[in-house]
Amino acid sequence: MVGILWFYLDNCQYCKRADTILLELQNQNPAYGEVRMIKINEKERPDIAAKFTHSKVPAFFLGDRLLYEADAAESRTQMKENIEKVLRIAIEVQAAWDAQQK
Repeated sequence: MVGILWFYLDNCQYCKRADTILLELQNQNPAYGEVRMIKINEKERPDIAAKFTHSKVPAFFLGDRLLYEADAAESRTQMKENIEKVLRIAIEVQAAWDAQQK
């Protein structure tokens, strides 16, 4: 399964919100639960975080492509829509990869 890199910080309120939203989305759509989420704490792994260009957390990458980073001005609804887009992209990329392997 395609993996999404998810950069976060323990004390980040938006990261905590993203955790809650991800669980909601996974409960609403079991396919989202199949997406591999690789969570990386920026404070614990600055060596990895430094290799990915972003200025905010949570930040979600597919490979080296930034798919989404939270913004303090966005609502919970907007964050949920953006995280769902990340999950849909991961599923689409996985489906394309699987089709190429046949």
